Amino acid sequence: SHVGPLNLVAGTSYSFADALEAVRATVGSLPEITSRPRSKPKVDNRYDNRALLEALPGASFRPLAEGIRQMYAARYQTA
Repeated sequence: SHVGPLNLVAGTSYSFADALEAVRATVGSLPEITSRPRSKPKVDNRYDNRALLEALPGASFRPLAEGIRQMYAARYQTA
């Protein structure tokens, strides 16, 4: 059994733009999005999922867009 925190990540990095595009593709539109110039240097965060894979052998992951489509369908497209 595992004790301690786990990074719940699939091992694939996505940007905020990737996430927004996946939402737009699923629902057909997005609200107005504003941005501003970066105030700090860009940082690419990557999280190690080795502990997760050791705690849950055989775990499988789905691509971001597929996960968003499935969550949207489960929440908004069920009878």
